[in-house]
Amino acid sequence: MRALKDVRGCLSEAGLEAVERAPLCGGPAELVESGVNGLVCEPTPEALGGALASLRDDRSVAERMGAAALESAARSSWAQAVSALTAIS
Repeated sequence: MRALKDVRGCLSEAGLEAVERAPLCGGPAELVESGVNGLVCEPTPEALGGALASLRDDRSVAERMGAAALESAARSSWAQAVSALTAIS
């Protein structure tokens, strides 16, 4: 648990507040278009390290994906989520 807190602290200091661990299907992972408004990677230290290194190495890509993530979030609402879930049942 301490390692996770340390990673979150480092990410926050780097301005990467929106990094979150999510299952690869369902929920938050369905909102992320990898390479467009975020990155989806396998839940391993190596994969996460590679994803973070790619953002570190190309700040313009990180900024572009961050802006796209904000736009995606602005188009989403709890009302839409509930509507989509109740339409399935």
